Amino acid sequence: MVNWRAVALASALYFAALIALIAATVAFDIDLARGEGWFRLPSGWSLLLAAMYYAAPVAVAAVVGYLRRPLRQNFIATVAVIFAVHAAYGVAVAGMRFAAVKVRQADIEQSHAALPAVAEFGHRFVDDNDDGLVNRIILEGKLDATDLPPGAYTLYARASHGGAPGLGLGYADVIVATDTGPGLGFAYEVDARRLRDLADAGPFDIHLGLSRHFTVSPTGKRILALCRWAAFFCPTSRLGYDPVLYDDIVEIARFDAVDTIALAPETIQRKQLVFLRYLGDEGRDDDGDGLFDALVVSIELDSIYAGPLYVQAQIAGVSSGHVEQTSSIAKGIGRFDVVLDGGRLRALGRDGPYTLGAFALFNNDPYCPGGTCVIENRPAFTVYLDSYTTEAYRAEQFE
Repeated sequence: MVNWRAVALASALYFAALIALIAATVAFDIDLARGEGWFRLPSGWSLLLAAMYYAAPVAVAAVVGYLRRPLRQNFIATVAVIFAVHAAYGVAVAGMRFAAVKVRQADIEQSHAALPAVAEFGHRFVDDNDDGLVNRIILEGKLDATDLPPGAYTLYARASHGGAPGLGLGYADVIVATDTGPGLGFAYEVDARRLRDLADAGPFDIHLGLSRHFTVSPTGKRILALCRWAAFFCPTSRLGYDPVLYDDIVEIARFDAVDTIALAPETIQRKQLVFLRYLGDEGRDDDGDGLFDALVVSIELDSIYAGPLYVQAQIAGVSSGHVEQTSSIAKGIGRFDVVLDGGRLRALGRDGPYTLGAFALFNNDPYCPGGTCVIENRPAFTVYLDSYTTEAYRAEQFE
C-alpha cells in the first residue's frame, strides 16, 4: 500500500529545492542570452538542471521506496507525483511564454506594416585642415516617423557605384516616441577616404535601411528564467536560449538612392607624402678630383605637399653616424635625394656598404630649437622608411 504521507513529504522537499533554484535564477536577474548576470553562470549549472529534472526525482523516489515499503508502489507513486507537478508547471509557464511570443510577433508585424519615409536628406563636405581636400562627409536628414511604433531604431547608410555591391558607411541610432512626428533628425559622419574602397571616382548613390531593435522585456526575461526549469512543453533550453524570445534587430524598410554624391578622387584627403621606392645610390664628385664629395641616396615620393622637408637617419653600427638634412619638396611624383657628406663618411674610417636605419621624413623641424616647437606646416606628418643598404664603397673613396 502506498504511503501517501511519505510521498507528499518527499515531493514537497524536492520542489522546495527546485523553487529555491528558480528564485535564485530570477533574483540574480541572469542575462539568459549570454548566460551571465551579476555573476557568470557556473559551467556545471546545466548539469544541475538536468539532475533536478530527472536524476533527483528518481533518487527521491528510491529513498521513499526504501524507507517506506513496499518499495515498488512508493517509488512509482513518488515519481508520478513529481512528474505530474512538473507537467502542471510546464503547462503554466509555457502558457505565459506563448502570450509573450504573441505580443512580440504582433509588435514585429506592426513595425513591418508601418510606412516610414525619408522627409529630407543631404550631405556636406568638411575640410579639417584647410588644404582643399575633403576629410569627412556629413550625411544628414529627417525621418518621417509618424507611422512607426515607439521604440529604438537604427538607420544604416551604404554607398554604391555603378551597380557595385554597397559599401557600409555607418549607422545612426534614433528613438521613436509616441509623439514623434515627421521631423526626426539623424546624421552620419563618414571618412571620405572610405569611398576609395568602392570606386576611383563618383558619383556615389546613398541608400538607407531602417531596422528596429526588439529586446526581451524584464517580464519576458523572468518568463524565460521560469521556462528553463520546466521539464516539459517549453522550448527554452537549459542554458536559457529561446528560439523566439531573444534580443534582435529586424530590418523593416529600405530607402534607395536618397542622395547622390559627386566626388572626384583627387578631391579626397590622402596622405600628404607617400614613399614609393628607393631608386638607388651613387657617389657624387663635385670638383672632378676623382673623390666623392657626397653619397646620394635617391628615393621616389608622391606628394600633395609642397614645402620644407626634414630628413633623419642613422648609419647602423656607428655611434656618430646620425644623418640630418633640410631640403624642400614640390607636389607630384618625383625624385628626392638624401645627401650624406663624404667627409663624414671618410672620417668614420669604415668601408661600406652603409645601412641607413631609423629613416624618417618630416614636414616640421623635429628638433624644436630652444625646446619650443612652432608648427607652421599643417597637417604635420612623419613618414617612416624601411632601412636602406648602399653599395660597397671604401672610406678612402670619399673626400
